Amino acid sequence: MRAVDIGPEPPVKEVYELACRIADTAISLGSERVAGFLEFIRVDRQFWLGLSMEPPRILDGPVLYDDSGDSHQRIPFGLVGGTVLQLYDQADWATETALTHAAASVVAGNVPPLEDRMLADARTILRRGPEALLPQALVLAAISTEIRIKRLLEELANEAQRSLVQILLNSPRDYSVAAQSLFDLPLKAVSGRSLKDDDRDLWKATGVLFTDRNAVAHRGASREVSTIRADVGTALRIKRYLISVTNGEMSSTDLELRFVANVGPPEPKEYRKNAE
Repeated sequence: MRAVDIGPEPPVKEVYELACRIADTAISLGSERVAGFLEFIRVDRQFWLGLSMEPPRILDGPVLYDDSGDSHQRIPFGLVGGTVLQLYDQADWATETALTHAAASVVAGNVPPLEDRMLADARTILRRGPEALLPQALVLAAISTEIRIKRLLEELANEAQRSLVQILLNSPRDYSVAAQSLFDLPLKAVSGRSLKDDDRDLWKATGVLFTDRNAVAHRGASREVSTIRADVGTALRIKRYLISVTNGEMSSTDLELRFVANVGPPEPKEYRKNAE
């Protein structure tokens, strides 16, 4: 037999290290894309996916929940080590349109508006608890609402109005305007619509939302869970209203906003009986 010269040995270590670097880069980029995709889905309707830019939570324990309707009840399930499954109403499913929009937005390098992410976080906190953290949901909901109306006023203002709107919004020491008031005359000036004229009940609820926010954030006051739930619901209703003001053009991430008054589920009812 005759030895065949195949040249020097390939630099296995260098090739391996290069492959690892490529893999790490791919994983990092892939993770960023997945996280961005989940952000768009989360602010649409799937707020239960977790807090902003947080990896999806994996529920532990062999527990099944029926989240259709208002039940949120444990389903008797006796298999050891079973897979966790949660059931939701079809109205809560992500739509094909929302998924397509989310994917296109991620590819384009877009991110959901800050106010949408904050409101989704508020809903997540309200759902998860514990009760001691629920005031955070109220504060986030109120801040998201204030950011939303200020952004809309700047976007809708014409050339002649824009400078005045910016002075009004950015000089609180010189021109003090209560957050609730922004939904009345300032909004009417740039859009022809006023929340106070269109929906007096929601207008009053908006005042309660900001009053509760100030009490919690500035004075350390406490609020009942039912009050916090109502305030987060008010933020959702305001979001829907402002979308109607701009004919659906304000928040392209929330393609099919469905207002749910009971933002968080009731306390789950546990079943002790095991399935056969």
